[in-house]
Amino acid sequence: MRVHLSKPITEIALSLSSILEKSSSLSSLKKAHAKIFTFGIQNDSQVLTKLTTLYISFNSIDIASVLFKYIANPNSYLWNVMIRAYACGGQFHQSLELYCLMMEKGLRPDKYAFPMALKSCAALSDLPAGRLIHQHSVCCGCGNDLYIDAALVDMYAKCGEVEAARQVFDKMSVRDLVCWTSMVSGYVHNGCNSEALEFFDLMRCSGVKPNRVGILSVLLACGNLGALRRGQWFHDYVIKTGFRSDILIATAIVDIHSGLIEEGNKYFRLMREEFGIEPKLSNYSCMVDLLGRSGQLSEAEKLIQTMPVEPDVSILGSLLGACRVHGNIDLAEKIADWIFQLDPFHVGYHVLLSNIYAAKSRWVEVEKIRKIMARRGTNKIEGFSLIEHNILIHKFGAGDKSHPQSEKIYSLLEELATPMKRLGYMPLTDCVLHDIEGEAKEAALSYHSSFWSISEPWYQEFQQ
Repeated sequence: MRVHLSKPITEIALSLSSILEKSSSLSSLKKAHAKIFTFGIQNDSQVLTKLTTLYISFNSIDIASVLFKYIANPNSYLWNVMIRAYACGGQFHQSLELYCLMMEKGLRPDKYAFPMALKSCAALSDLPAGRLIHQHSVCCGCGNDLYIDAALVDMYAKCGEVEAARQVFDKMSVRDLVCWTSMVSGYVHNGCNSEALEFFDLMRCSGVKPNRVGILSVLLACGNLGALRRGQWFHDYVIKTGFRSDILIATAIVDIHSGLIEEGNKYFRLMREEFGIEPKLSNYSCMVDLLGRSGQLSEAEKLIQTMPVEPDVSILGSLLGACRVHGNIDLAEKIADWIFQLDPFHVGYHVLLSNIYAAKSRWVEVEKIRKIMARRGTNKIEGFSLIEHNILIHKFGAGDKSHPQSEKIYSLLEELATPMKRLGYMPLTDCVLHDIEGEAKEAALSYHSSFWSISEPWYQEFQQ
């Protein structure tokens, strides 16, 4: 790197910026960056701006964010670049914080920053921020931009506002595959499985060829509905389109065939009508489980009530579990009362009913269950997980800090959270039986014993 020091500072900065652009790797950029200090212009805004954008191009967001803070008055372009960089790097909180700070300073986001900010809202399920950014995009004259509209559809769908997502979709003059797929997966994500299948049919009739995510979504919808015939059609479609080797799609197909409602009903009837075999308690149990899994809870209840034998706790417990999956509190209370008449001291079903109440944020009822359990002496047994690693057996309890590497394992879990979410992991915060906010629930889940157990060998591998 040769630069004439006799030139004015601005010319030196321009020369250095031109040389920096020629950096072909992160290591060469760092070497060039180090030499800048010899010219005494390491704090020059023009040089810092160029360095920041180059570090972002090499995915070194942490270094770029440090440099960004040293720039006296970053231009609008650089703010937008940083917002996109944070979002693409999975640092969604930082992306939104920077967006808000940019708006406070009176700077205008560009049409490329809006989709990234909306992506952050979707990842964080931050609906109020998403609505605000929607308003900003309209005010900035970006109301009909394809990429912003696609990001809005995805954001609203992932934040539980599937109708708002559909309204944005219907107003779009041009729709790409991403928009169609976001709507299909959004319907499934919000439990609107029938609507997802109808929308998928509309998508195909419009000449849009579905991708992997779209196919996976409709297969999940078929599984949730127990729609075997539609599932079989999609199975054939998967084979024809070459997605058969995809592990997630293959798993969804297996899930569909595990809910063969019509076939199960058929053979259940044939036992008595054709073969003269009187169904046993275990046969009734299978049918209740089958109906419960497919969401036919009233049919499952009717079957229990018309059984020629008295139901046992396991059959009723199966239906109670289905009530939790499908969010039917009224039936859950009815079945739970029945269970507690048969076995008032069963810990598992007290906890299951408490889970159902917690999922609907009915904390008064959760507290009542806790008091009943305490009064009956049916306290929940503390769970733990075991894992073998390098011949040694490690035991972990929820929130355990007795392990010698506990602090480092906690740190590793926090580091894994963002990339896990980026790959599709969604914390089931419904399982946390405490009246706390979503982020606190996610933190509580991260201390679950099973997370501890799988993190320990990873930590040991990293150490090696």
